[in-house]
Amino acid sequence: MGKTLILQPVTRIKTRSKLEINLDDNGDVLDARMSMLNLRGFEQFCVGRPAEEMPRIVNRVCGVCSFDHHLAANKAVEAAFEINIPQTAEKLRRLMQHLAFIQNKIF
Repeated sequence: MGKTLILQPVTRIKTRSKLEINLDDNGDVLDARMSMLNLRGFEQFCVGRPAEEMPRIVNRVCGVCSFDHHLAANKAVEAAFEINIPQTAEKLRRLMQHLAFIQNKIF
């Protein structure tokens, strides 16, 4: 009847966190859940602010993955306003993600 993997603590995240992965009998992932075990409260900086400010605010929340927070906020704002970015911008974002990944792994 499957297996559950629990990873705790998840390192590289500045808050206490837990990852729970449920596998079926073949070892395939059925479900995965991540829990943050303590409140950091950064969300309160965003309440009542214009959506366009989110990329400039959330990228300062985490010193490890600031670009990823910035990109996620940009994508959320674009989805909210139903904006489609040009293909060149998408390629530039992918390049930046790769560079952020490399920078994150060498330190």
